[in-house]
Amino acid sequence: MPYGVMMLIAMRIRAAPVPFFLKFVTNGVANNLMDGFVLPNVKNNLEFLEKELTERKYLAGDELSGADIMISFPLESISARNPEGGPFTKENCPRLFEYMDSYKQRPAYIRATEKVCFFPCFLTTNFRYPSLFV
Repeated sequence: MPYGVMMLIAMRIRAAPVPFFLKFVTNGVANNLMDGFVLPNVKNNLEFLEKELTERKYLAGDELSGADIMISFPLESISARNPEGGPFTKENCPRLFEYMDSYKQRPAYIRATEKVCFFPCFLTTNFRYPSLFV
């Protein structure tokens, strides 16, 4: 999850409204952060999860556990923020996408996402906090 947060920060830095003569600085910082640190670590973590899912159906065994529930939000978050050409694609991580599809089909997951009506807006990079939280 820390890498997902760093990915969000880098995307926000790129999209920040700055004077045109500073844009190359902010883009350079964001690009160096993403290319030099965030994306290699995200790729490494995704490869680890992909390998773990070759041995069993869920992360901690053959039944859904707390580990699967805990990892679901970071996976959803990274899949929503995956940059073009990023490491989280169906070609690079087919088992992870099957894994995500399997828990999304569970009745409890469907009920939970129906109850949380604001969930998708937190996953986009254009989300603006309501004035209540500012």
